[in-house]
Amino acid sequence: MPQNQFEKAKNELPVHVAAPLNRLVNAQKYFNKLHLISNVLSGCLRLYGHTIINIARSELEINETLEQSVESLVTKDVLGTWYETTGKLIKEIDVQKPSLLTPELTELAIS
Repeated sequence: MPQNQFEKAKNELPVHVAAPLNRLVNAQKYFNKLHLISNVLSGCLRLYGHTIINIARSELEINETLEQSVESLVTKDVLGTWYETTGKLIKEIDVQKPSLLTPELTELAIS
């Protein structure tokens, strides 16, 4: 990707992705670049998770156990918890309102 496209992306993307992307572009060592790629992907996962959480909170009745999982994301921000909670929310959305998500997205969460 050319440098100007990186600059455009850094300015347009949310901070969860833009900050590690900026550090990635400026990193000199390949080991650091690999680590920062992971941070960019983690930021994307967090944005995706926030989207799923907002959909679930606005469209569903979330049970207490699942709500506690969502609240723990706010306090702990552990990447594994994002995977687990997002997957549970997608399954719950599929049960309560299957038309909200595409079948492909639901299949990925259920597999």
